[in-house]
Amino acid sequence: IARLASDGSGAEERLTTSPNLQVPNAVAPDGSALVYTEQRPETGADLFLLSLADGQTRPLLATPFAEWGAALSPDGRWIAYSSDRSGRGDVYVAAFPSMTSPVMVSTDGGRNPAWCRVGRQLYYNGGSFAAKIAVVDVASGSTLNLSKPRPFSQYSVADPSFDVLPDGRLLLISGTGNDGSTPELRLIVNWFDELRQKLAAGRAK
Repeated sequence: IARLASDGSGAEERLTTSPNLQVPNAVAPDGSALVYTEQRPETGADLFLLSLADGQTRPLLATPFAEWGAALSPDGRWIAYSSDRSGRGDVYVAAFPSMTSPVMVSTDGGRNPAWCRVGRQLYYNGGSFAAKIAVVDVASGSTLNLSKPRPFSQYSVADPSFDVLPDGRLLLISGTGNDGSTPELRLIVNWFDELRQKLAAGRAK
C-alpha cells in the first residue's frame, strides 16, 4: 500500500510491505489510521489497522472466515464490512476499533458497504437485490439501531463500483470492461464542472 498527495506533489510513499495481496479500504475520519484487507494463506482475507502516525500495523479482525471491504462511519465510531461467517457474504457493523458487538445488517447476503456522509444510511451491494443496491437507515447513539434493508437503486451496478456523494446521491458505474490494459488510478478534480460542459456541448449538437 502506498500514498501520494492528491495534488500530485511529492513522491509516492510506501506504507506497507507484504508478500500478500493488500487492499486499502478506509481512512479514519481524523486521518490517524487506515483500515485495509490482507489476503493471507493461513486465514484468507482479514482486516488490519495501520497507524498513519508511526506506521505500526495490527490485526483488526482476523478469523477463520473471510472479512473484507471495510467502511468507516463519518463519526469514526462504527465499521461496516463484509464477511462470510454466515456461510455467504453478508454485511456487518461493529464498534470501531474494538470490533465488539457485531450486528448483521444484510438479511439475504450483501457486500461492499458504503456510508452516507452524515452517517444516517448505509448502502451495500447484493443479496436478494442481485447486483442492485440496498440501503438501511442508521440511528447512532450509545447503541446502533438499524432498519430493515430495502432496495435503493433500480440500476444494476458493477461490483463494487458505486460511492455516496456528500449530498447523499449515489455515483454509479453501470458496467466494466476488460481490454487487457494495465489498470490505472485517476483523480479527476472539479469533475462536476467538466460534466456540465460535456452535457452542454451534447445539447448544443
